[in-house]
Amino acid sequence: MVAVLAASASVLAGCSVQHGSIALQVRSFAGTAQLGQSDQLLATDVAEVGRGIAEGKLLATHTACDGLATDAANALGVLPSPDQRLTDELNRAYLDLARAAQDCSEVARLGPGAFARYEAESGRAMASLHAAEARVRLLEAKGHRRRGAG
Repeated sequence: MVAVLAASASVLAGCSVQHGSIALQVRSFAGTAQLGQSDQLLATDVAEVGRGIAEGKLLATHTACDGLATDAANALGVLPSPDQRLTDELNRAYLDLARAAQDCSEVARLGPGAFARYEAESGRAMASLHAAEARVRLLEAKGHRRRGAG
């Protein structure tokens, strides 16, 4: 599944034609893709998985992992963004979350280290997601400064 998602995102990266400044394009993309809500949903999913692990509830953890997989796949579906660096960060985050969810779902029993791969992958993913959010803010701020300067 992760390989199919990665291939789809790569193919779609060349299919987008946008007009206007990069700041306007990114603002439009973020709004249309509901980027903030999507990223918040993914963060909530990661927290739900963490809660299941902490409470020692394998079924609840697997259910949260399944939700994370679905939400990561849906997030991948909005790519590409108008900015290649933003697309790269989001793609990395969403694919890492999809891998993390898959690894999480495959854990057969709770115990020390059982979710180590999930935790490493989801940690990397969240760092990429934060970098993508920072990229959006930077691009939007550059656009705001240009409008104010004219």
